[in-house]
Amino acid sequence: MKKLLLLFILLPVITFAQNRDYFTYLDEFDHNIFAQPSSKSASNVQFDDDYGEPIYPVIFVKISPNQSEDLLVCFSEGPSADPCYEFFSVNNGNYEYIFSVAGMELFIPGNGFLYTTGHTNNMFDKHKKFKFTGTGVEEVPQPFYYVGLKTQTIENIQLYSDYNCTQKLAIVAANSNIEVVAAEYNETCGKFLIKTPFGLFGWWLLDLAYPGSQQIKGLYYAGD
Repeated sequence: MKKLLLLFILLPVITFAQNRDYFTYLDEFDHNIFAQPSSKSASNVQFDDDYGEPIYPVIFVKISPNQSEDLLVCFSEGPSADPCYEFFSVNNGNYEYIFSVAGMELFIPGNGFLYTTGHTNNMFDKHKKFKFTGTGVEEVPQPFYYVGLKTQTIENIQLYSDYNCTQKLAIVAANSNIEVVAAEYNETCGKFLIKTPFGLFGWWLLDLAYPGSQQIKGLYYAGD
């Protein structure tokens, strides 16, 4: 119940933030990378990753103002359409892989954090924030992920009034217009907050054993 209350408090803030562009001061580079104007192009760098997949060097950039050296940022389509951004340190012309983040957009404001968006290796267009540790990144936890998907049901779905999904609220019929508002989604949890055509809010529980069985249009696992 506390989580649900927190969600309703945060939803207006999340929705407002979603409609604002906080990164207008960043320059746009190839492959949907947005970084500081002082970032340097890496278009002259060419190499393949360890798996022989094409990799596209884009820029040299500092993630944190405390960095002494720039990192090389590359875009990779992944071995099976799993787009990601790979980061390399540069030492005497040699490039050493450090970490990668999945996504289809990457924002590097230079304050020690990274931001990604993209429907890749997940169920929806997931917006994430990462903290740079100097040797890698750690995702900054959010109470829920904002989804904001206005769509339709493919099958009848059961909604629950409680977070634990024990108290039945309503059955939403197939071909109903709904909005998937937010989610707590990871490898062990798949709970989605749904707004019905009438305006009710309820939790829908994804069967993690069969994530490929699509019950809501546009809500599916993209990736391996």
